[in-house]
Amino acid sequence: MLGIIAFVFFMFIILALAITLLVFSLQAQLFDQPPEGTVWRAPAAAAAIAICWLIWSVWTFFSPGNTRPMQEPPIAHSSPAFKKIQILTLDDRLETFALIPGGNPTVPRYRNIDEANRPIPQVMKEVRVPREPDDTSCQVIFRHEKGAYQMQESFVNDSGRYVDDQGRVMERNTLGVILPSGLAGFILLLMMNLLHVLVWVSAFSLVLQFPFGISVVIGLGGALLTNFTVVPFLIRFAETAAKG
Repeated sequence: MLGIIAFVFFMFIILALAITLLVFSLQAQLFDQPPEGTVWRAPAAAAAIAICWLIWSVWTFFSPGNTRPMQEPPIAHSSPAFKKIQILTLDDRLETFALIPGGNPTVPRYRNIDEANRPIPQVMKEVRVPREPDDTSCQVIFRHEKGAYQMQESFVNDSGRYVDDQGRVMERNTLGVILPSGLAGFILLLMMNLLHVLVWVSAFSLVLQFPFGISVVIGLGGALLTNFTVVPFLIRFAETAAKG
């Protein structure tokens, strides 16, 4: 964590120098009388942007893979495959399947513990998994998800999705793996990217007192430039630090 703070501080110094040079080079074109305190306003604007970067980096440290810039897709982190699952079939038989070691961990394979040649049904009423990895009983129930426009339960042309009481999802093609919830993460990531742009624009309009139109142009340009250069580098640095 100290390495992240030190690196963001280093980027703050570079950004403060760059903004100072930009302000002094544009003063004659933008101001009849430059605002007072330009010497402290430039570092203050850079500090606001650096704080945004620090928040992004700390967020990445505690949630690596989910904090990418908008031009990069987040790395989906699904749960490890359960070692044992139980299936409630359409004719109300409860069958137990054990995880077959090896293979792709995101698309696990299972073997029926009673009849090795019996495959997992294509459609089922419930999928039951242990509450904790070391549990011996399957207490968490993922029930067949009814279609959005279906008035009654139907297993014809079903979505292949199974949902528990917490809203977590399993899908038929990756049974045994709880899929990550993408909507909340996407909204949070979108807000972080919008905050980055807002901080850039505010730094030039409120702190440096540039005309609003010029602040929007420079702020959008700065946010876009650093979103493709500085931010990805910071995120990867934080992800490396998170791995220890």
